[in-house]
Amino acid sequence: MARPRIVDTEPKFSGEITKADISTALSWYSQNKENKDSQKYALEFLKKKHKIDAKPIIKKKPSTFGFVCRIVS
Repeated sequence: MARPRIVDTEPKFSGEITKADISTALSWYSQNKENKDSQKYALEFLKKKHKIDAKPIIKKKPSTFGFVCRIVS
């Protein structure tokens, strides 16, 4: 099971990520980051992993989408 290191820094994982890990990380992101950060994470993920320039559609996605992109990248 992955163990996040959550204190004052962004959560990082090693190993398999559980539902509880994702829940804890999303909670951290919602408390410590803004929607613009989420959009940046989503754009970086889609460009790096899928070669997609999704700038026009990312603004319409909820912030959780970008935070999940950050967790899995």
